[in-house]
Amino acid sequence: MHNKLAGFGVGFLTVAFSVSLLASLRGAEMPLVIGLETYGGSQKVIHAKINGREGVFLFDSGGGVSNITPEFAALICRKPWGRIVGFRMTGQRIDMARCDAVSLEIAGNPLHLSIIGIFDLMSLVPPGAPKLDGMIGLDAFANKTITIELANNRLIVETPESLTERAKAATEEPVRMVRDAQGVALTVDAAVKTANGTAWMELDTGNDGNIAVADWLAAEYGLEPGKKAAQAIKFQLANGIKGEGLGWSGDLIMDGNLGSQFLRSWLVTFDLSGGRAWFAPAPQMANSDR
Repeated sequence: MHNKLAGFGVGFLTVAFSVSLLASLRGAEMPLVIGLETYGGSQKVIHAKINGREGVFLFDSGGGVSNITPEFAALICRKPWGRIVGFRMTGQRIDMARCDAVSLEIAGNPLHLSIIGIFDLMSLVPPGAPKLDGMIGLDAFANKTITIELANNRLIVETPESLTERAKAATEEPVRMVRDAQGVALTVDAAVKTANGTAWMELDTGNDGNIAVADWLAAEYGLEPGKKAAQAIKFQLANGIKGEGLGWSGDLIMDGNLGSQFLRSWLVTFDLSGGRAWFAPAPQMANSDR
C-alpha cells in the first residue's frame, strides 16, 4: 500500500492534507493507526504504556486476556492478586494472577482495560528471544471496531465513518465473540463450512504456525486425525472466502484455529461491541481470485 501511495506525488499529498483538514474543521473523529512490528518471524508486537510505563507487548488476537509479566508488574508498583483461569487450545490450563484498574495507552490514546493478567510470557518463547513485557489482546479493544492489517504491519481503530467505507469494499463474515475466563477474555471465532454443517475457528494472529483442526473435524478437511505433521488443507469461510495452506489435527478444545498463515492475506475488521466482522483482500491479493 505504501508503494502505491508513493507514486501519487505532491498532488496526492495536497488532496490528502485537504481531506484531513476538512475532517478536522468539521470535528470529525479520525481513525487511529497503530504500528505493529515483526517479532520472531511472523508474530507482531505493539508498543504501549501501562500505568505510564512504556513496554513492548505481543499483539495476539487469540490471547484472550491482556497480560503483563511479573517483572513489569513490579516496575509499575502493582501487587498481583486473585486469579484468572483459562485454557490453551490444546486444553492446557493457565492460571494467572491479576491487577485491576490499570491505565493503558497506545499511540497516545487511552483505552479501557479494567483487568489485566500477570503471566510469565517469556516462559513460552524460545531461549534468547527478544524481551517482551506482556501481551495485548482483543479485550483491550472490547468496545471498539478495529482492522488488523498484518501485511501492512498496522492495526486501525475505526470510526463509524471509516467503518462504513471499510465495509463497502469488504465481505461480511459470521463470527462469534468468545468471552472465556468468566467473561474477562475476548477472542473471535469465524464460521467455516464443512460438508455437514458449520465449524467455528478462532482467528488468531498469535498463531504463526500451521492451521489447527480438532480431531473430530479432521476428515471434513482431508486431514489425518492426530497427525501433528504438516498436511495440505483447503477450507472455505461461510462468506465464500477460500483458504488453503498447511494444517495439522489434534485433541483441541475448539473446532480449530486460523492463524497468521491465513490472516496475512486479508484485512480483517472486527466490530467487537457489535459482534460483526468483514474481510477484504490484503493489497498483494487485490487482483487475485478469492
